[in-house]
Amino acid sequence: MKRKQRDAAFARATFYILVCATLALVSAEFSNAQGNSYERTFPQSKPMVEKALRGIESRLAGHLPVLDGFAVPGDHSLDRYQRAYYQSTVQVIPTHAGGSLVRVSTKVTAWYR
Repeated sequence: MKRKQRDAAFARATFYILVCATLALVSAEFSNAQGNSYERTFPQSKPMVEKALRGIESRLAGHLPVLDGFAVPGDHSLDRYQRAYYQSTVQVIPTHAGGSLVRVSTKVTAWYR
């Protein structure tokens, strides 16, 4: 029973870490339709990290209420863009030490009117 509790606590902690990493990435400055990536190494094995990631798959893409703070204004004002959307992809790579490198890439797109 204690192992299940420990695994559940690990899954929750990993979930919050990955959500924070994703949000940090999404809130970083992006140009329209350009992506960026963020990576971090975790001491947990690849299967454990992938298991935790399955719990947040639905949060890896969605609509943005505004582009302010998520995109860098270019030649056009950000208020002329609509239907802002972000989509993140996550890649888990095992490390030699038995841990995992998690790479999150996020693409922000919007329609120009």
